Amino acid sequence: EMFFLYNNKLWKSDGTEIGTVEVKDLETYVKSIVIFNAKMHIFNGSKSFWVSDGTTAGTTKIEVDVNEFFHNSQYGIVGNELYFQANNDCGYEIWKTDGTAVGTKMVKDIHPTFDDNNIEDIIDLNGKAIFTASDGNWFGKELWISDGTEVGTKLLKDINQQGSNGSSPQNYFQFNDKILFSADNGENGRELWVINAGVASLLKDINPGPRYSSPSNFILFNNEVYFSASTKEKGKEIWKTDGTEAG
Repeated sequence: EMFFLYNNKLWKSDGTEIGTVEVKDLETYVKSIVIFNAKMHIFNGSKSFWVSDGTTAGTTKIEVDVNEFFHNSQYGIVGNELYFQANNDCGYEIWKTDGTAVGTKMVKDIHPTFDDNNIEDIIDLNGKAIFTASDGNWFGKELWISDGTEVGTKLLKDINQQGSNGSSPQNYFQFNDKILFSADNGENGRELWVINAGVASLLKDINPGPRYSSPSNFILFNNEVYFSASTKEKGKEIWKTDGTEAG
């Protein structure tokens, strides 16, 4: 069956007119739909979300004390839970849900003062959430990791240690047991970094010196990762890596 939205309602179709029916009136504009644990999780950006198995009886509204879900539409499926940014009295922080009201909670108040768009680029690494965040302690936006608990949510590495500048890690891409991403350490420009065995390090300074190579658009092909990057000599071209500096 195919599922789709029309006029703030969830519909399904088996490809025939008689088999195209309304499943549920979702009451308001839908912001995002994420499928995990074999169910649709339908977020409207306000204090509630819907969980659906594709049937009317199996589509239920989950009410949570949150001002706004999915403020910047950033999310990541980590294990059997969904991590995302939400807003409550603590500001915009890292949250998670297992699809139930009791299992929907803030993981940690990372930035105790005002924080807009504090959480970005969430990805799963061996059952832990890797993401970008700022805690307001003059680190800027840096690399964070979480095991889903408050005590287990911490700064993984302060990549840019120049004053309060952040490295702003972006473009996380899982490759076997590693995570490739781009970051700016303040010395090499925005370059290719890797998380390997829990340690983050510069994989290669593609455009030597402070110039940016800005690696992005990662895709996997034949057990290598292809991506775009720029150098002073050749401009933006296609690159590949096997996850090692030499490769």
